[in-house]
Amino acid sequence: MGFKISLVLGAGYAAIWVATSVLSDGVTAIYALTNTAGDPENGLLVLRDSSKASCLICHNIASLPDRDQGRIGPALDGVATRYSEHDLRLRLIDARHINEKTVMPPYFSTENLFRVGQKWQGKTIYTAQEVEDVLAFLMGLED
Repeated sequence: MGFKISLVLGAGYAAIWVATSVLSDGVTAIYALTNTAGDPENGLLVLRDSSKASCLICHNIASLPDRDQGRIGPALDGVATRYSEHDLRLRLIDARHINEKTVMPPYFSTENLFRVGQKWQGKTIYTAQEVEDVLAFLMGLED
Protein backbone atom coordinates (compact mmCIF):
# COMPACT_ATOMS: atom_id res chain seq x y z
CA MET A 1 0.00 0.00 0.00
CA GLY A 2 1.54 3.34 -1.11
CA PHE A 3 1.02 6.72 0.48
CA LYS A 4 1.45 10.16 -1.07
CA ILE A 5 0.55 13.79 -0.57
CA SER A 6 -0.96 15.59 -3.58
CA LEU A 7 -1.65 19.24 -4.28
CA VAL A 8 -5.23 19.90 -5.39
CA LEU A 9 -6.52 23.24 -6.62
CA GLY A 10 -9.64 24.03 -4.62
CA ALA A 11 -12.47 26.52 -5.05
CA GLY A 12 -11.31 30.11 -5.28
CA TYR A 13 -7.87 28.89 -6.36
CA ALA A 14 -6.86 27.80 -2.86
CA ALA A 15 -4.21 25.09 -2.86
CA ILE A 16 -5.09 22.12 -0.64
CA TRP A 17 -2.83 19.21 0.20
CA VAL A 18 -4.65 15.87 0.02
CA ALA A 19 -3.34 12.71 1.67
CA THR A 20 -4.01 9.64 -0.44
CA SER A 21 -3.05 5.99 -0.35
CA VAL A 22 -3.55 3.21 -2.84
CA LEU A 23 -5.40 0.34 -1.22
CA SER A 24 -4.70 -3.31 -1.95
CA ASP A 25 -7.46 -3.41 -4.59
CA GLY A 26 -5.86 -0.50 -6.45
CA VAL A 27 -8.48 2.07 -5.39
CA THR A 28 -7.13 5.35 -4.07
CA ALA A 29 -8.32 6.36 -0.60
CA ILE A 30 -8.55 10.09 0.00
CA TYR A 31 -8.49 11.32 3.56
CA ALA A 32 -10.28 14.35 4.99
CA LEU A 33 -9.77 17.51 2.98
CA THR A 34 -10.07 19.80 6.00
CA ASN A 35 -9.27 19.77 9.70
CA THR A 36 -12.90 20.64 10.45
CA ALA A 37 -15.30 17.72 10.72
CA GLY A 38 -18.09 17.65 8.19
CA ASP A 39 -21.45 19.11 9.22
CA PRO A 40 -24.29 16.87 8.01
CA GLU A 41 -26.89 19.65 8.27
CA ASN A 42 -24.83 21.91 6.03
CA GLY A 43 -24.14 18.90 3.82
CA LEU A 44 -27.86 18.54 3.18
CA LEU A 45 -28.07 22.22 2.23
CA VAL A 46 -25.14 21.86 -0.17
CA LEU A 47 -26.56 18.62 -1.59
CA ARG A 48 -29.82 20.44 -2.39
CA ASP A 49 -28.18 23.64 -3.72
CA SER A 50 -29.10 23.82 -7.40
CA SER A 51 -26.76 26.79 -7.92
CA LYS A 52 -23.82 24.39 -7.38
CA ALA A 53 -25.15 21.25 -9.12
CA SER A 54 -27.62 19.64 -6.75
CA CYS A 55 -27.05 15.94 -6.16
CA LEU A 56 -30.83 15.53 -6.43
CA ILE A 57 -30.73 16.33 -10.14
CA CYS A 58 -29.45 12.78 -10.67
CA HIS A 59 -29.99 10.96 -7.37
CA ASN A 60 -32.97 10.14 -5.18
CA ILE A 61 -33.17 10.04 -1.38
CA ALA A 62 -36.53 8.60 -0.33
CA SER A 63 -36.44 10.20 3.13
CA LEU A 64 -36.35 13.72 1.65
CA PRO A 65 -39.59 15.48 0.69
CA ASP A 66 -37.99 17.19 -2.33
CA ARG A 67 -40.04 16.79 -5.49
CA ASP A 68 -38.66 15.74 -8.86
CA GLN A 69 -35.59 13.94 -7.56
CA GLY A 70 -33.35 12.32 -10.14
CA ARG A 71 -33.29 8.79 -11.43
CA ILE A 72 -30.12 8.92 -13.55
CA GLY A 73 -27.78 7.89 -10.74
CA PRO A 74 -28.39 5.29 -8.07
CA ALA A 75 -30.62 6.06 -5.09
CA LEU A 76 -28.56 7.30 -2.16
CA ASP A 77 -30.67 5.57 0.50
CA GLY A 78 -28.33 3.32 2.50
CA VAL A 79 -25.25 4.61 0.67
CA ALA A 80 -23.23 4.60 3.92
CA THR A 81 -23.73 0.84 4.22
CA ARG A 82 -22.60 0.23 0.64
CA TYR A 83 -19.50 2.43 0.52
CA SER A 84 -16.73 3.44 2.87
CA GLU A 85 -16.10 7.05 3.83
CA HIS A 86 -12.97 7.05 1.66
CA ASP A 87 -14.85 5.68 -1.35
CA LEU A 88 -17.65 8.23 -1.03
CA ARG A 89 -15.11 11.05 -0.65
CA LEU A 90 -13.33 9.89 -3.81
CA ARG A 91 -16.66 9.77 -5.68
CA LEU A 92 -17.45 13.33 -4.57
CA ILE A 93 -14.01 14.65 -5.46
CA ASP A 94 -13.87 12.98 -8.87
CA ALA A 95 -15.83 9.79 -9.66
CA ARG A 96 -13.79 9.38 -12.85
CA HIS A 97 -11.13 7.73 -10.67
CA ILE A 98 -13.59 4.85 -10.25
CA ASN A 99 -15.37 4.95 -13.63
CA GLU A 100 -13.79 7.06 -16.35
CA LYS A 101 -17.10 7.16 -18.27
CA THR A 102 -19.25 8.36 -15.37
CA VAL A 103 -21.65 11.24 -15.94
CA MET A 104 -21.21 12.37 -12.33
CA PRO A 105 -19.45 15.74 -12.26
CA PRO A 106 -16.15 16.06 -10.39
CA TYR A 107 -17.11 18.26 -7.45
CA PHE A 108 -13.57 18.97 -6.28
CA SER A 109 -11.34 18.66 -9.31
CA THR A 110 -10.33 20.91 -12.17
CA GLU A 111 -8.41 18.25 -14.08
CA ASN A 112 -9.27 17.14 -17.64
CA LEU A 113 -12.50 19.11 -17.97
CA PHE A 114 -13.86 20.21 -21.34
CA ARG A 115 -15.84 23.25 -22.42
CA VAL A 116 -15.68 24.97 -19.02
CA GLY A 117 -16.98 28.53 -19.09
CA GLN A 118 -14.32 31.16 -18.49
CA LYS A 119 -16.01 32.24 -15.24
CA TRP A 120 -15.57 28.73 -13.80
CA GLN A 121 -12.16 27.77 -15.18
CA GLY A 122 -9.77 26.66 -12.47
CA LYS A 123 -12.53 26.52 -9.85
CA THR A 124 -14.17 23.52 -8.26
CA ILE A 125 -17.91 23.04 -7.79
CA TYR A 126 -17.61 22.44 -4.04
CA THR A 127 -15.09 23.78 -1.55
CA ALA A 128 -13.11 21.29 0.53
CA GLN A 129 -15.42 21.91 3.49
CA GLU A 130 -18.51 21.40 1.36
CA VAL A 131 -17.15 18.01 0.25
CA GLU A 132 -16.68 17.06 3.90
CA ASP A 133 -20.16 18.36 4.80
CA VAL A 134 -21.89 16.43 2.00
CA LEU A 135 -19.87 13.36 2.97
CA ALA A 136 -21.01 13.73 6.60
CA PHE A 137 -24.63 13.81 5.44
CA LEU A 138 -24.18 10.80 3.16
CA MET A 139 -22.48 8.81 5.93
CA GLY A 140 -25.70 9.17 7.93
CA LEU A 141 -27.74 7.47 5.18
CA GLU A 142 -27.80 3.92 6.47
CA ASP A 143 -30.40 1.24 5.84
